[in-house]
Amino acid sequence: MEPNRSSAPSPSHSQTAAVTMLRIRPEHKRRANLLLDLPIAGRLTLGFLTAAIIASLITGIIGAIRSQSIGRQSDFYQSLLQTNTSLTTGADFLQLLDIEMQQLATATTGPNPSQETITTDLNAIHGLTNRYGTLINQYAASNLLSQHPDQVSLLAEGNHASQVTQQQPLVDSALRTWQFYQAAQAQILHDIQIGNTATAQNFWRVQGEPTNADAQSALHALIRFDQRVASSIRDAASVEEQNQIISTVVGAIIAFILIIIVGWLISNTLVQRLEQLRQITQAVEQGQLSARVPVVGRDEIADVAASFNAMLETIVGLLKETRQQRDALTNAADHLFSDMRVVSSGDLRVNASVSNDPIGLLANAFNFTVGRFRRFVLRMQGTVEQLDVISRQELERTDTFFQMLKESAPDLMRQGPGSTPDLARQSLGFAQEVTVMARQLAMTVQEMRTAVVSFELDTNHIPPSSGGTGTFHHQEMPYEQAHEKKLPEGIRARSRL
Repeated sequence: MEPNRSSAPSPSHSQTAAVTMLRIRPEHKRRANLLLDLPIAGRLTLGFLTAAIIASLITGIIGAIRSQSIGRQSDFYQSLLQTNTSLTTGADFLQLLDIEMQQLATATTGPNPSQETITTDLNAIHGLTNRYGTLINQYAASNLLSQHPDQVSLLAEGNHASQVTQQQPLVDSALRTWQFYQAAQAQILHDIQIGNTATAQNFWRVQGEPTNADAQSALHALIRFDQRVASSIRDAASVEEQNQIISTVVGAIIAFILIIIVGWLISNTLVQRLEQLRQITQAVEQGQLSARVPVVGRDEIADVAASFNAMLETIVGLLKETRQQRDALTNAADHLFSDMRVVSSGDLRVNASVSNDPIGLLANAFNFTVGRFRRFVLRMQGTVEQLDVISRQELERTDTFFQMLKESAPDLMRQGPGSTPDLARQSLGFAQEVTVMARQLAMTVQEMRTAVVSFELDTNHIPPSSGGTGTFHHQEMPYEQAHEKKLPEGIRARSRL
């Protein structure tokens, strides 16, 4: 009997397979970093602003130092100007005192001295004495260099720190000569008031004029000292200008280094991670599919790294799925080859398992071919059995006919020519039987040829699979009708005989 063939309904061409969109979603777990969380544009802007702030701070600091230095120099020059003006005025006071003392001595020694003139001269002398005393004492109290640290440091910058100690002896000399002059002046005025004009005039020439000259000399020494201090200030200004140039250069270098550091920090957040991405890409090219890019921050490079890792995960998953499919196809192919070896050994009852893959298509074609071949073998077996039955029947008839001839031969010879019609009838019957047998054999041979041609046509017209389901479908029809349609015209005509 012919085995039942399983058939599944083939999908129609109107049914379209849904296209699966492959979506790659990166992971959201990222290491936080305050700098890397900023976008690249914001990070670059921050770097430029930081560099500008550093340059502005360095420039501001240098400008502040320069302004402070100029301010100290200006204050020192102003103090020297006031001091020099004060000392010059003091020198004028000493000269006026000398003149007033001479006029007073002359007025007292003349005949009939005017008391009003003497009083006026005395008042002028007392006024000049008080004013000069106040001036020189105020200078000694508040205009010493040692009392002003800024002035001392400025002189030290110009390598003139020794002038601080040189001022004190000059001030002491001016105070001492003024005290000597005051003592001589007091003695002269006392002699004039008691009427001892000659002694007063003599004492003025001996003590008054020399002490006044000493006071003026000491005061001019202070004035010259102030002039030397002014020159020292210019030297200190030159040194500060040099220091200012050095400070500017150092500040520029520091600003340059800081800007480089800021630029390196900003660029390192870009270049280093891009280098890591390049290394991971090269590692993947070499087959290291387990390599991943570290995702740090929330900027554009972090998004690219996360997408790259997700893409690698998807590729690895697809490769794994492909290997699984390959293994499944290999196993199915092995099973199919095993079934083919079983068929080659002569067992046509094998039915390979069909699946929805290319091997399933081959298995379906294999089952279809084996089924057709099995039916062909069964038909050939039936035809051979028919030929065997017909041949045996004809052999039996032939044996019977010859036995009859053998038995009737003596009788025919004794009877003579009158028995010929019976023999003719028997021979005609035998001939008819042989003709019928020949026709039956011709029909059997034609059926065998038709079966062979039918098998060839069925094998060459294996219907393709529809929709890739891996199942072949064949519409059955009556045996004679199917093979009559597949036979060529010549064979079809002979089969009707």
